[in-house]
Amino acid sequence: MSYSSIVVAISDAFECEHLQDAGIETPDNDVIAAEIIGAQHRMPDYLRAPMFILTWLFDISGIALTGRRFQYLDQVQKIRCINAWRDSRISACRNLVRFYESLFLLIALQEDIH
Repeated sequence: MSYSSIVVAISDAFECEHLQDAGIETPDNDVIAAEIIGAQHRMPDYLRAPMFILTWLFDISGIALTGRRFQYLDQVQKIRCINAWRDSRISACRNLVRFYESLFLLIALQEDIH
């Protein structure tokens, strides 16, 4: 139930959604999650807390959609939950997904982390 396990679950879902079928070798999701969390720690103070809160809300939003928190869902349900936030009318929800998706792809595809 830690913050890092939420980020690992998000990374796992993006790997399934974007890279699994492409056959691209990616680092372990724990490594990617650590890099994402490191990037969040380097954010200015006024962005760090809202990102932390939005990430927790994202995890809890899985309860409304499926009855379980996001980090405990199977891959299909995770992708469904991500798509619900991606298509949300609330820009903060869309931006959170875009943030994690962009960071995931940048980190997973960089050569020096492999």
